[in-house]
Amino acid sequence: RQSELIVDTGQLAWAPYALKENDTFYLFWSPHTFYQMESADGKTWGDTYVSMQVPFHKFFRDPMVLKVAPNQWILYTTAKGENGKSRVDTYQSFNLKEWQYIGCALDSGTGSERNSPFASTESPFVYQYQGHYYLSVTYNNDTPAFYGLLLPMKIWPNRASYNDTLLFTSVNPYDFGIYQGRTGKSKTFLTTLETHGP
Repeated sequence: RQSELIVDTGQLAWAPYALKENDTFYLFWSPHTFYQMESADGKTWGDTYVSMQVPFHKFFRDPMVLKVAPNQWILYTTAKGENGKSRVDTYQSFNLKEWQYIGCALDSGTGSERNSPFASTESPFVYQYQGHYYLSVTYNNDTPAFYGLLLPMKIWPNRASYNDTLLFTSVNPYDFGIYQGRTGKSKTFLTTLETHGP
């Protein structure tokens, strides 16, 4: 099936995320700055506006929004903490337009295998099932930086590293604990999936 271009803002648009609330579609994307648009039909979009010019932490990207209560949403993003470790941050909104920083939903600690300069917890995605929340993050960016120069030539020396997703669980959508590696130390860590951004 051929894909259809729905909007071209002339900007980078990494990991776009869309949702429908009442009669309005919302489209979110990044990197570094948090952009959004609105639409009545999911095809014709209004003007781009910036929800956050300067997010709380560096390497803000890959936004995903989860509704947790009437008129309450959590935004999950890739981030990097002050300690140099990769993490997933949360922001909160009560109108899908204004966002405030809440805190770290998943941090990387001692034993975490990948903490690249660009943050390794990519494409966070959260869903609820039977009273628990599940967070998946693609654990990426442990390859040398020059590998990116090879991609236009369709050369990908370490493709498997792009298909390594970690899955966590929690009863609290704001807190998935500290990831300490696959050795069983992390209480919320469930398993790995051989895929990217599920």
